[in-house]
Amino acid sequence: MRITAKMNREFEACYADELLAELYGPDGRTPDEVATLRDGKWVDVHLAHRVWILQRVLLRLNRPGWLEYLARLTERALARVPKPDPRSVAVVTALRANAVTPEMADAAALAARDATRAARAAAVDAAALAADSADSAAIHAAAAADARDDEWQTQLTDLVSLLEGHE
Repeated sequence: MRITAKMNREFEACYADELLAELYGPDGRTPDEVATLRDGKWVDVHLAHRVWILQRVLLRLNRPGWLEYLARLTERALARVPKPDPRSVAVVTALRANAVTPEMADAAALAARDATRAARAAAVDAAALAADSADSAAIHAAAAADARDDEWQTQLTDLVSLLEGHE
Protein backbone atom coordinates (compact mmCIF):
# COMPACT_ATOMS: atom_id res chain seq x y z
CA MET A 1 0.00 0.00 0.00
CA ARG A 2 1.17 3.52 -0.74
CA ILE A 3 0.39 6.66 1.24
CA THR A 4 0.21 9.73 -0.98
CA ALA A 5 0.22 13.50 -0.70
CA LYS A 6 -3.40 13.39 -1.88
CA MET A 7 -4.37 11.12 1.03
CA ASN A 8 -2.72 13.55 3.44
CA ARG A 9 -4.74 16.39 1.92
CA GLU A 10 -7.97 14.37 2.18
CA PHE A 11 -7.20 13.89 5.89
CA GLU A 12 -6.61 17.67 6.16
CA ALA A 13 -2.91 17.44 7.03
CA CYS A 14 -1.47 20.72 8.26
CA TYR A 15 1.45 20.65 5.82
CA ALA A 16 1.46 22.78 2.64
CA ASP A 17 0.71 20.98 -0.61
CA GLU A 18 4.23 21.69 -1.85
CA LEU A 19 5.80 20.02 1.19
CA LEU A 20 3.45 17.03 0.94
CA ALA A 21 4.40 16.63 -2.73
CA GLU A 22 8.08 16.71 -1.81
CA LEU A 23 7.66 14.25 1.07
CA TYR A 24 5.48 11.72 -0.73
CA GLY A 25 6.61 12.17 -4.34
CA PRO A 26 4.48 11.08 -7.28
CA ASP A 27 4.26 7.43 -6.16
CA GLY A 28 3.65 7.86 -2.43
CA ARG A 29 5.41 6.11 0.45
CA THR A 30 4.92 2.78 2.20
CA PRO A 31 3.83 2.82 5.86
CA ASP A 32 7.32 1.67 6.82
CA GLU A 33 8.87 4.58 4.93
CA VAL A 34 6.52 7.05 6.62
CA ALA A 35 7.56 5.63 9.99
CA THR A 36 11.31 5.44 9.38
CA LEU A 37 12.56 7.90 6.73
CA ARG A 38 14.96 10.46 8.21
CA ASP A 39 16.58 12.02 5.14
CA GLY A 40 15.76 15.19 3.18
CA LYS A 41 12.60 16.91 4.35
CA TRP A 42 11.69 13.81 6.38
CA VAL A 43 14.23 14.83 9.02
CA ASP A 44 11.78 17.57 10.11
CA VAL A 45 8.67 15.36 10.22
CA HIS A 46 7.85 14.88 13.89
CA LEU A 47 6.98 11.42 15.22
CA ALA A 48 3.52 12.68 16.19
CA HIS A 49 2.82 13.64 12.56
CA ARG A 50 3.95 10.22 11.36
CA VAL A 51 1.63 8.55 13.87
CA TRP A 52 -1.18 10.92 12.81
CA ILE A 53 -1.16 9.89 9.13
CA LEU A 54 -0.69 6.17 9.79
CA GLN A 55 -3.61 6.22 12.24
CA ARG A 56 -5.89 7.77 9.64
CA VAL A 57 -4.83 5.34 6.92
CA LEU A 58 -5.37 2.36 9.23
CA LEU A 59 -8.79 3.65 10.34
CA ARG A 60 -9.91 4.16 6.75
CA LEU A 61 -8.67 0.84 5.39
CA ASN A 62 -8.74 -1.73 8.14
CA ARG A 63 -11.31 -1.59 10.94
CA PRO A 64 -10.04 -4.80 12.66
CA GLY A 65 -6.51 -3.42 12.51
CA TRP A 66 -7.73 -0.13 13.97
CA LEU A 67 -9.43 -1.94 16.85
CA GLU A 68 -6.26 -3.94 17.52
CA TYR A 69 -4.23 -0.70 17.50
CA LEU A 70 -6.63 0.84 20.04
CA ALA A 71 -6.41 -2.29 22.19
CA ARG A 72 -2.59 -2.14 22.18
CA LEU A 73 -2.63 1.58 22.99
CA THR A 74 -5.06 1.00 25.86
CA GLU A 75 -3.01 -1.92 27.20
CA ARG A 76 0.15 0.19 27.28
CA ALA A 77 -1.68 2.97 29.09
CA LEU A 78 -3.18 0.54 31.61
CA ALA A 79 0.25 -1.02 32.21
CA ARG A 80 1.32 2.30 33.70
CA VAL A 81 -1.50 2.22 36.24
CA PRO A 82 -0.92 0.28 39.47
CA LYS A 83 -4.54 -0.92 39.72
CA PRO A 84 -6.34 -0.41 36.41
CA ASP A 85 -10.09 0.04 36.52
CA PRO A 86 -11.87 -3.21 35.47
CA ARG A 87 -14.09 -1.17 33.13
CA SER A 88 -11.01 -0.13 31.17
CA VAL A 89 -9.60 -3.66 31.11
CA ALA A 90 -12.92 -4.95 29.73
CA VAL A 91 -12.70 -2.54 26.83
CA VAL A 92 -9.44 -4.11 25.61
CA THR A 93 -11.09 -7.52 25.30
CA ALA A 94 -14.13 -5.98 23.63
CA LEU A 95 -11.98 -4.03 21.16
CA ARG A 96 -10.31 -7.23 20.04
CA ALA A 97 -13.70 -8.90 19.67
CA ASN A 98 -15.17 -5.89 17.84
CA ALA A 99 -17.84 -5.90 20.54
CA VAL A 100 -17.65 -2.52 22.25
CA THR A 101 -21.17 -1.51 23.27
CA PRO A 102 -22.27 2.05 24.01
CA GLU A 103 -22.58 1.07 27.67
CA MET A 104 -19.00 -0.21 27.75
CA ALA A 105 -17.77 2.96 26.06
CA ASP A 106 -19.61 5.05 28.67
CA ALA A 107 -18.16 2.99 31.52
CA ALA A 108 -14.66 3.26 30.06
CA ALA A 109 -15.11 7.02 29.64
CA LEU A 110 -16.06 7.30 33.32
CA ALA A 111 -13.03 5.21 34.28
CA ALA A 112 -10.81 7.41 32.12
CA ARG A 113 -12.29 10.54 33.71
CA ASP A 114 -11.61 9.17 37.17
CA ALA A 115 -8.06 8.21 36.19
CA THR A 116 -7.52 11.65 34.65
CA ARG A 117 -8.56 13.36 37.87
CA ALA A 118 -6.14 11.22 39.86
CA ALA A 119 -3.38 11.88 37.32
CA ARG A 120 -3.98 15.62 37.49
CA ALA A 121 -3.70 15.55 41.27
CA ALA A 122 -0.48 13.56 41.00
CA ALA A 123 0.81 15.99 38.37
CA VAL A 124 0.14 18.95 40.67
CA ASP A 125 2.11 17.23 43.42
CA ALA A 126 4.92 16.38 41.00
CA ALA A 127 4.97 19.95 39.68
CA ALA A 128 5.29 21.32 43.19
CA LEU A 129 8.23 19.02 43.84
CA ALA A 130 9.85 19.85 40.50
CA ALA A 131 9.47 23.57 41.15
CA ASP A 132 11.86 23.17 44.08
CA SER A 133 14.72 22.79 41.66
CA ALA A 134 15.22 23.99 38.09
CA ASP A 135 17.59 21.10 37.50
CA SER A 136 15.01 18.65 38.73
CA ALA A 137 12.37 20.18 36.48
CA ALA A 138 14.67 19.91 33.47
CA ILE A 139 15.41 16.27 34.24
CA HIS A 140 11.68 15.49 34.58
CA ALA A 141 10.89 17.34 31.35
CA ALA A 142 13.59 15.44 29.47
CA ALA A 143 12.35 12.13 30.87
CA ALA A 144 8.77 12.99 29.89
CA ALA A 145 9.90 13.91 26.36
CA ASP A 146 11.83 10.65 26.07
CA ALA A 147 8.80 8.67 27.28
CA ARG A 148 6.54 10.50 24.82
CA ASP A 149 8.92 9.81 21.93
CA ASP A 150 9.24 6.15 22.97
CA GLU A 151 5.43 5.84 22.96
CA TRP A 152 5.17 7.45 19.51
CA GLN A 153 7.87 5.13 18.21
CA THR A 154 5.95 2.14 19.61
CA GLN A 155 2.77 3.41 17.98
CA LEU A 156 4.58 3.77 14.65
CA THR A 157 5.80 0.17 14.91
CA ASP A 158 2.26 -1.03 15.73
CA LEU A 159 0.71 0.94 12.88
CA VAL A 160 3.22 -0.27 10.31
CA SER A 161 2.77 -3.90 11.38
CA LEU A 162 -1.02 -3.56 11.12
CA LEU A 163 -0.80 -1.92 7.69
CA GLU A 164 1.80 -4.29 6.20
CA GLY A 165 0.47 -6.25 3.27
CA HIS A 166 -2.76 -4.24 3.15
CA GLU A 167 -3.71 -3.36 -0.40
